Amino acid sequence: MARVSSKISLEELCTIFKSFEKINNKIPTSVECNSGSYDLPQWQTVQKILKNNNIKLKDFYIKLGKTTKIRSGVDDYLEMVELYKKISNEKGSALTFGELINNEYNLPSSRWFVTHCSDENVTNFSQFVEWCGFKPRYTMSKEKTIEIILNMQSKLNRPLMKKDFTNPKENSIGVGMIKTHWGSMNKMKEELGLTIVGADVNELIRPIEQLEQDIIRLCNKIKLEEDRNIITKDDINNCEFTMSFTTYVKHFETQLGVKFRDYLISIGFELCKSGSGLVKHYDDGETTSSQFEYAFTSYLRNNKFEYNLDYYRGVRYKTFISDYEGLMDCDYVIKYKDKLIYIEIAGLLRDYKEWYLNDKPLNSKSKEKYRLKLKEKERMFKEAGVEYYILFPCDLNEDTYKKIFN
Repeated sequence: MARVSSKISLEELCTIFKSFEKINNKIPTSVECNSGSYDLPQWQTVQKILKNNNIKLKDFYIKLGKTTKIRSGVDDYLEMVELYKKISNEKGSALTFGELINNEYNLPSSRWFVTHCSDENVTNFSQFVEWCGFKPRYTMSKEKTIEIILNMQSKLNRPLMKKDFTNPKENSIGVGMIKTHWGSMNKMKEELGLTIVGADVNELIRPIEQLEQDIIRLCNKIKLEEDRNIITKDDINNCEFTMSFTTYVKHFETQLGVKFRDYLISIGFELCKSGSGLVKHYDDGETTSSQFEYAFTSYLRNNKFEYNLDYYRGVRYKTFISDYEGLMDCDYVIKYKDKLIYIEIAGLLRDYKEWYLNDKPLNSKSKEKYRLKLKEKERMFKEAGVEYYILFPCDLNEDTYKKIFN
């Protein structure tokens, strides 16, 4: 269908909407406007025309004679909420307010969802996300937080620990949410009647000297066990004897007058730069360029796999795909029990595993390019009949490794 020009008057817009209603027995919503199947203006154009004429959507519907059936756009609102839920479920997590900005889903903005919500308790987008039944990414009500904590506890046959709240997934929460509502793990457990094990590190008042010793102890531990001088935020946040990364950043600058990054340099270590990945150079020539490659390589080396003997890095696809002459390479090729296992680490798609598995396009151009490239690699794996695994960050654990190596 040809699109209706955006240069139309309010009266012409009324005529278009009434004509649509006469044929379809309903007032068009944003779904019909954005579908491209009707001679209707884009919903964005409709909103612009209403704004230029200083008229609200509710008043526009009244102008169309819909004073009882449609109130404050509630008909369209419910459709949009259902579409929001559908797309969020397909993605595997709730769409964020950022993903609704100039989105490709034909969904309105986060502000629109909040403004038109029928629940008066919904005053911000996080509350809307929770209202829809999802876990908000940044803030969450105490009631929802308690619900998730108790659900986590019911699935474990032991007391909850700090490590249970690191790297939270869709069905869990992070330590930050606990600190927001209770201040510490033990205060949360005390209120909910859960088992308390030892003193909570976040309840202890530590002098700056102790904070320094924490970091020195952690750095020496990593150097001894993993032989690396690069420290990540996760190293600190996931360590059982350290406080949060932000605690050290704050107190080193306010009490020592030194940036945390500079302090690490002064003791012979460095902080992993944001976005650069964990680059590790090994004496035998192997280099890892991300924390995910480092994690997988560490597993191999800890289990006596030798680089360039038991496993290889950056192997060109054209060496094992007969009809391919391009330059793509495979992250890992492993010799194991007289067979070859091909591994790709999908680090760039860490939050989009479900999208990849469901073959859903991504909004980010760089991530979409990466996704399509990975799909092409998987196609070649399948056609060649080789054993392969595409591992996402959430797959880098002992259970996955046991499946790969029987």
